[in-house]
Amino acid sequence: MNRAFCDLVGLPAETLLGRLPPMPYWPPEALAESMSRHHRNLAGKAPREGYEARWIHRDGHAIDVKIYEAPLVDASGRHIGWMGSTMAHQARLTMLGEIASTLAHELNQPLTAIASYNAGVVNSLKRAGVDHAVVYGALQRLGEQAAQAGAVVQRIREFLTRRGPQRERCDLGKVARRAVALLQRDLARNEVQIAWNVPDDVPAVWADPVLIEQVIINLVRNASDELATRPAPAGGRRIALALAKSGERFVRLDVSDNGPGLNGRGVEQLCAPFYSTKSEGMGMGLAICRSILEVHRGAMDAGDAPGGGARFSFTLPAYDANAAAADAGAAAEA
Repeated sequence: MNRAFCDLVGLPAETLLGRLPPMPYWPPEALAESMSRHHRNLAGKAPREGYEARWIHRDGHAIDVKIYEAPLVDASGRHIGWMGSTMAHQARLTMLGEIASTLAHELNQPLTAIASYNAGVVNSLKRAGVDHAVVYGALQRLGEQAAQAGAVVQRIREFLTRRGPQRERCDLGKVARRAVALLQRDLARNEVQIAWNVPDDVPAVWADPVLIEQVIINLVRNASDELATRPAPAGGRRIALALAKSGERFVRLDVSDNGPGLNGRGVEQLCAPFYSTKSEGMGMGLAICRSILEVHRGAMDAGDAPGGGARFSFTLPAYDANAAAADAGAAAEA
């Protein structure tokens, strides 16, 4: 029991500690369903990917939450209790999902048209006997970018409308390089150099590569934009991406820059919805990134880079065949 939970449901700790079900924040009309979930979780059958529920605040308003529960085991392997993590789905984030769904629908048509016109131009040039490698290369990249944009819009829409990520075994280093490649023009305009530290022995991760690519794009673009607002430091503007193992079961990616640093701001403040350091920013980029990582059972962190500047880091689970099979089974049941 912690203060954040008490604030979430509007009840003091002394009201909740030692309380047996039914809990005071369970909806009265759904007590049977809530009790059934409670017994399922006590039996050790709580879904690995978490489950959604609706609670009632003390003042009567509804709270949509996502809950993760797992056995609490001590150092000797003895089961001594339960550990839970609860994430509130704020009304604004729900609204954002609805906006994303609408945008995806509206953007799908022009993106499809761009791809169709692009294919039509290529076919017309070929029929006319035009042989121009530069033009064909540009048209090929145009088609690839339209297809990539469509995939990103669709995957973000699926995530924000509470569908699960489409996980697969993937090389995080390759995902990061693809993400940086998409930003090459912006990086060149801001005169930013990229440094890589990607060892060969880093294991693959179990993740949705499209969503993780967007996380990396966001972190690198933020660093590049921040560097561009200030005079270039000695040695030029630099962003370093470093990949490493994090314990036995996770892989960590650090995105560091040689800019002014975070000025004491922590990850909680930076990832708060609608908080932005940019005058034109919506304040949703890092909040969505953090949500993407958490639904992958990963985490985000921020701090000072070793040589000065800012560092954003995140972890993802290393690929495990058994966990992948369990996720696939859970997805099939859903």
